[in-house]
Amino acid sequence: MPPRKSALVLAGLLAAAHASSRCYYGAPCFPTPAELHAFNRTVGGRLVAVRPLQAVCYRGPAFDAAACAEVNAHYTDDIYRTDHIAAYELINFEQCGTSDRCQPATLGVGLAGTCAQGAVPRYGVAARSAADIVAAVRFAKAKNLKVAIKNTGHDYTGRSSAKDSFVIWTHALVDTAYSASFVPAGSPEAGVPAITLGAGVQFDQVYRFADAHGVVVVGSESGQVGTVGGWLQGGGHGTLTPRYGLGADNVLELELVTADGRLRTVSAHAGADLFWALRGGGGGTWGVVTRATFRAHPSEPLAGVSITATGIVLSAPELQRLLEALARAAPALADIRFGGVIVAGRTLFELSGAAPAADAARLQAALAPLAAALANGSITANHTLIRSGVLVPRYATWPSFLAFYERFYAAPTQPVGVGVRVASRLIPRTHFASPARIRALAAALLAAGEATGQPVQILAAAPVGVPDIARETSVTPAWRGALWHAMVFGVWARGAGARVQRAGAAGVDRATAVLGALAPESGTYQNEANVDEPDWERTFWGDNVQRLKAVKRKYDPDNFFAVWHGVGWEGRGDPDFVCYDKYD
Repeated sequence: MPPRKSALVLAGLLAAAHASSRCYYGAPCFPTPAELHAFNRTVGGRLVAVRPLQAVCYRGPAFDAAACAEVNAHYTDDIYRTDHIAAYELINFEQCGTSDRCQPATLGVGLAGTCAQGAVPRYGVAARSAADIVAAVRFAKAKNLKVAIKNTGHDYTGRSSAKDSFVIWTHALVDTAYSASFVPAGSPEAGVPAITLGAGVQFDQVYRFADAHGVVVVGSESGQVGTVGGWLQGGGHGTLTPRYGLGADNVLELELVTADGRLRTVSAHAGADLFWALRGGGGGTWGVVTRATFRAHPSEPLAGVSITATGIVLSAPELQRLLEALARAAPALADIRFGGVIVAGRTLFELSGAAPAADAARLQAALAPLAAALANGSITANHTLIRSGVLVPRYATWPSFLAFYERFYAAPTQPVGVGVRVASRLIPRTHFASPARIRALAAALLAAGEATGQPVQILAAAPVGVPDIARETSVTPAWRGALWHAMVFGVWARGAGARVQRAGAAGVDRATAVLGALAPESGTYQNEANVDEPDWERTFWGDNVQRLKAVKRKYDPDNFFAVWHGVGWEGRGDPDFVCYDKYD
């Protein structure tokens, strides 16, 4: 089997340097083999020379038939990809145009051609401690290297990869601890139940650890997503968000390494300005988070529901009516703090979710209008489909969140090893207030889906139970007035050419325009947004932008931690981001 970390290589072919103040791989200023070797000793031999995941499949010095067979067998395996420093969930962020990538159209062994580096970092540190990260940041700062921060590589905007960069990989920091009475740094208040997690912990591990202690934490539907990186720092939503708030609402304390190489512990009472910025100001921007502590809530039963209808055929008017029926049910579902996922398209309708602390009767009452419309022919006149029973909601009471999660979300279902772009919008409650507004909402979602040729995905994941009146987080205020987070995707296969990728991106841009016109006063969840989101600062952070910029100037005046469309971003001309919107 291939190693999880590439072997250390202290020399290689030089690549052309970017014209930038940063020092990129291949430039004369890049660390020499001797300097790399010396640094490697300071991090216990954890310096990694990174090559793309499929490099072992190409003829040449890196070829390894057995390793290639394993890579090919797991190419679309979410868990496998998270365990490799060179692999990203979405391959558009492994390439730098179709002429600079390592993505064969057909998987094989002993491939001819060139495995180019693309946007995969050149070197990195497979950190196992906060001390490793301190050393990595100080080395990169001293050498003026472009830094990327990576845990699992789940990122719709590509912030954890960068061409010719130096990556800090936090995936091995997997410590967990439970406290019945955790007191954040500097807090004068009594302790609360909490769970402390290392930077590499993923939610599948968290949910099982929390359940063993009789508690739950807010987390992603996907168990493969990391807990303390971009998910948390962008806001972080999940099934329990309507009841307990966003991940950013629930974090009590953070430990991180800032651009000056200092290891800091911040909370609402210590380093409060930086703590506020980390609670929604975006991943990869403020430092490398090494540990986070989250508020833990008592475990409780959940009333759950599911509908699974695949292989169906709906006309555009039928899909419009289905979306309208879903929208009519949304306020009542929000009022019982229902959280869940809806996927609605011409050939697919799936709904799964749960309401913590709500009994099945209340959930059925909230969904009654939708269930009736599905059964009485007012959505579809296809009585064969109606009689099949696939449109009938199925209710169950789950003894714990873990039991619900294991039934619906534990098995990886997120498409990986493909190219993806996304358009999204937070849909305010006001858009569910009248029949006319509901019709307009459904029409916009239908049009957005048609623009990309993909189903609409709707997340009932707004923090309706946590208004954050005191503005303790830096997420867009649009989250607080929303009922839905609506998304559509542009998707292309491995090896797709420039024309196909451009077409996918263009469809997402059209969908973005449709959703923006629907709710111009609202915002967008930055972690699941178009990489070319118009007016991105306002849609990501609303009126928090200027305060975030002030915090950035204070803690990172040189913009050492820079990501696409992050606070402090200097624009498309920055060579750090040469691979964005590059197709040829």
